[in-house]
Amino acid sequence: MIDGQLTSTGCDNDITYVVGLWIVAGNTKRSREHYFDRLPATLRLLKNKRVIFLYDDDMVAEFAKQHLDTSFCKFEKISLSNMIEMTNAGKLVELAKQFQIASFARMKAEKGLIHYRRDLTDSGEKVYKQVLSIWLSKVFLVTDIAISKNPFQTASFAWVDASLSRFNNDGVTQMLREPVDPWKVLLARSGMRYKGKRLRFNAGFILATAENWQKLRGVYDRELTKSLNEPYPIDEEVLLTRTSYQNPDLLDNFEFIKKKHNMKENITEFILDCFYQLSYQMFISISKGMMLSRRK
Repeated sequence: MIDGQLTSTGCDNDITYVVGLWIVAGNTKRSREHYFDRLPATLRLLKNKRVIFLYDDDMVAEFAKQHLDTSFCKFEKISLSNMIEMTNAGKLVELAKQFQIASFARMKAEKGLIHYRRDLTDSGEKVYKQVLSIWLSKVFLVTDIAISKNPFQTASFAWVDASLSRFNNDGVTQMLREPVDPWKVLLARSGMRYKGKRLRFNAGFILATAENWQKLRGVYDRELTKSLNEPYPIDEEVLLTRTSYQNPDLLDNFEFIKKKHNMKENITEFILDCFYQLSYQMFISISKGMMLSRRK
């Protein structure tokens, strides 16, 4: 249950910030120490803001309470074993084992390659399944828990990664100051790639009205269902980017981020995208040709 007082007087906007932290033992990407080091700074960024804190370990909740104004915060205990997308995460881990690593071996910042090597191979199937279930569940945690209960009666909601403070402070501060777009879901940019193409979004901070979160839930869920037939190690940022291709008017980058990246940078990225896409398609064509030759 969400506990604590419903006091909200003194908060500086009409947004509920949803922060979740589940410590997964054996996670190669982020250690327990990393999260306990970054969480206090992340929570300081949310001073005078309404927060719903999601957790599994009571020790994590007690640690968070030391760095939050509890009159503005509600705590919700959610077992990692019962994470919303745990079942689909298991299916996607099985698909990830079929990943054709040779097709992407030379590509830089390729999502699938990194997940395959670091999360599936180094961390192991069990850990990867748990971590992936958290990533995939972000949208549903906001819509099905935070918005559904809406203890602060706010009009808008934001997902905040527990280690958001690892990013450039100026950028994070600007995202927190950015006004809510009444028509769009706003996210930061990503430097990663999916099948050679630049990913549009980083999912460390997601901001939208309650209505737009619900719209996102529907189209995101459909994209997740489609991915259950793809032998590629995906994550929520891949799904959000693919969702934006089908719904270009719903998802966008923060305005200050778009202004920061000028025409010259956009042209450079376009050229790189073309290069990576061409390299990928050439590899696929060569691979198919070799397979046909062997059959003959």
